[in-house]
Amino acid sequence: MSNSSKTVLVTGGSKGIGLAIVKRFVKADMQVITCARDKDYWEDIVKNDSTLKKVGFQQVDLSSQQEIKQLFDYIKDSYRKLDIAINNAAMPILAAGKFRTLNLEDIRQNIENDLLMPIECMHKELELMSAGANIVNITSISGFVATTQASIYTAAKHGVEGLSKTLALELSSQKIRVNCVAPGLTMTPRWNKRFATKDSSADLAKIEQQLPAGRFAKPEEIAAAAFWLASDEASYINGHTLVVDGGFSIADSRTCQYE
Repeated sequence: MSNSSKTVLVTGGSKGIGLAIVKRFVKADMQVITCARDKDYWEDIVKNDSTLKKVGFQQVDLSSQQEIKQLFDYIKDSYRKLDIAINNAAMPILAAGKFRTLNLEDIRQNIENDLLMPIECMHKELELMSAGANIVNITSISGFVATTQASIYTAAKHGVEGLSKTLALELSSQKIRVNCVAPGLTMTPRWNKRFATKDSSADLAKIEQQLPAGRFAKPEEIAAAAFWLASDEASYINGHTLVVDGGFSIADSRTCQYE
């Protein structure tokens, strides 16, 4: 199968890691579909990068079951199939702070955003997949280490990691692979916003001193890992998590926190 005949879904593809992944697959001449909540934001991106004009963009809020259904109805009607699905979409961490202080409604919403949302997407993706297809879930190093101040996010990411491994076994007889990419600290718009002021430069330096690589990852570095795992070059890799964190998770995990 040539690259041009492959259909790829990247959820949450308008910013940060998601956008970098979209661009990587477009560069490989694949038919890319993506979704995000802000259509105007996406259209501004396309104005500055004409290569993205051929991307099948859908305005979708993946926290809505109805809108998830509409997205996959669109994919089925327009493309008939999915060869690759990259589940990247993420929401702000609502239940942040010490576990005992967390609001139960925020906990429920956080679980829905970070666990149920990718589960629902995978359920729909598999309806459009056949032998040779594969799923790559963008998780986090929080999926296998303790992350203080983000207990619910950590629980959700552990859940996605566990489900991915289980599905890898369940689907192996159908020749469908399921893997994960676990980024460490990556310079996404959320971090860019935090470090936008001159006064925040000291905070950035303090965090980078804790990282074995001495810097944040670039979104393009995470995208490269996702692209490779989804490619035929990784055809014998299944149920695996590719950690892209510059060595952070093998250092002192007590520094892994959202404060």
